[in-house]
Amino acid sequence: MTDRKQWLRLIAALCAALLVLAACGGGDGDNGTGTETEEQGIASTDDLTEEHKIAVQRATTGAFWAEENLASKGVQLVSFEKAPQMYQALQAGQVDGVLNDLPVSLDAIEGKEGVEVVEQIDTGEEYAIAVSKDNPGLTEALNGAMAEIVADGTFEEIYTKYFPDQEVPDYSDIEGDVDADFETVKEGALTVGSDIPYPPFEMEEGGELTGYDVELVRALADKLGLENTDDHWISTDFGTIFQQLASGTKFDIVVAAVTAYAPEGSPAAETVAERRKIVDFTVPYYPSLQSLTVSTSQ
Repeated sequence: MTDRKQWLRLIAALCAALLVLAACGGGDGDNGTGTETEEQGIASTDDLTEEHKIAVQRATTGAFWAEENLASKGVQLVSFEKAPQMYQALQAGQVDGVLNDLPVSLDAIEGKEGVEVVEQIDTGEEYAIAVSKDNPGLTEALNGAMAEIVADGTFEEIYTKYFPDQEVPDYSDIEGDVDADFETVKEGALTVGSDIPYPPFEMEEGGELTGYDVELVRALADKLGLENTDDHWISTDFGTIFQQLASGTKFDIVVAAVTAYAPEGSPAAETVAERRKIVDFTVPYYPSLQSLTVSTSQ
């Protein structure tokens, strides 16, 4: 009986060992804990392949960067007209990621589970206000107004309100003349062409326009003695917005997180050069960072 008991114990031990090995194996490299999926997740643009779909907004810096750096290695780019649609597509599992302005992505995913910004992309670019080439006095006046709101602290107040975790850029050397002669589409008012919504730059809250760009423009308009209400903001197609501005009949300026400065050799440098053939730009008012946002629930 003793030998039989020892033999049964040995068989039981062997069976237990086989069960443990089977559980750990998981089949095809899956360890049964889900860590394989985590290891294969997207942590940066380096992880993207031809199997991935990345959302971009048409005619933006993010789209140009993605075209040069992602499409060139086979990543599928899915173009959207408006920014909110991209994040909806990401949450719905229709795309694997979103390549877009960092503050826009951070705002879009705030309070949402299952989505995360996994990479910040420094392109060395800056945003500025676009002005018609036929209205150089307005460019000069806006530069002067910008110098004034930087000097009196208004710029810092607006900037830190919307980007509390970002260092305030040093624009203390700006020069311009608020008394320069200029014309506006509507007398006594500053009319803006934009791409709304694009939070936190332009957005609606409680039926009223707000955002970093909106508050900044209104501070500049105030320095120039011009009116700027919600009625003076025209949301339009970003793909043709500069041509519309050049016509001189719809709005005085374009303010829509527009990349106006880009280092030579950067993905947006050629795009900025093309824009400068159509319109002029003021001094910069925001240093741009791009970002990759992905789903963490897939």
